[in-house]
Amino acid sequence: MNVRVDAKSAQDAGPAVLSRVADLAALMKLRLNLLVLAAVATGYVLGATTGVSLPQLGWVLAGVLLAGGGSSALNMAMEAERDRLMDRTRHRPVAAGRISKDEAVLFGALLSFAGVGVVALGGGWLAATLCATTIALYVAVYTPLKTRSTLNTWVGAIPGALPPLIGWAAATGGLSMPALTLFGIIFFWQFPHFFAIASIYKDDYKRGGFKMLPVVDTHGLRTAHQTLICAMALIPVSLLPAVTRIAGPTYFTGAFALAMIYLVFSVRASITKATPAWRDLLRTSLIVLPGFFVLMMVDRLPL
Repeated sequence: MNVRVDAKSAQDAGPAVLSRVADLAALMKLRLNLLVLAAVATGYVLGATTGVSLPQLGWVLAGVLLAGGGSSALNMAMEAERDRLMDRTRHRPVAAGRISKDEAVLFGALLSFAGVGVVALGGGWLAATLCATTIALYVAVYTPLKTRSTLNTWVGAIPGALPPLIGWAAATGGLSMPALTLFGIIFFWQFPHFFAIASIYKDDYKRGGFKMLPVVDTHGLRTAHQTLICAMALIPVSLLPAVTRIAGPTYFTGAFALAMIYLVFSVRASITKATPAWRDLLRTSLIVLPGFFVLMMVDRLPL
């Protein structure tokens, strides 16, 4: 009898464990952090002029994955009540009550500290400092600002653009002007991307009490202006890696084409202000940034 009960308990525990693991993975926003890892890897490869050390790159990527997952968990803990009010976020682990806020905070803090430590071991103190700065700005500045000011996107774009600098610092031990061009590309890329998301889900954001620009910008003029300004600024900024000689003519040509495509979709969304146009811009943004990374790698690596 006891054997049967124990066997049934073990059988029932299997799905529960898998569900718990899935919720912890959801806290880390793994899919979102893949783009962060791509940015770190690009910065590392471009900075490693004397050759790529795969073990070092592996350590740095592992650390950034932990740190990024930790900051995402802390973000979900801080926004749990507001997430419950939004259709697109109410099923997140903390908002849905599957993981408590205290558990998410502990999990996020442990991952964040561990991540910075791993980056320090693999990439040095400067890379670790940049990693810690990214976490601090994202969690302690950007997250609370989302409910207070439409400037949150501009502030959030700073930690969002730091990942390639982490990779560059790990490869070189320092920072230089070419590294800052990578920061600039991601910085300006983010505005059409995030304004598209906020425009698509502006009713959700309004219910959650988030002061995203498309939510408070009734006629959409400010959103359109900022989208267009940043999309236009991205064109010359995206060409700077070729100017600073960390990428070549293949990158220059491809980057110009990608930036122009991004501008076309930004113009369309800004003029029509229609949800389908914003969705098309969002999809385009998810092609453009990885496209920049791939082109840089093609120009740098001896393929």
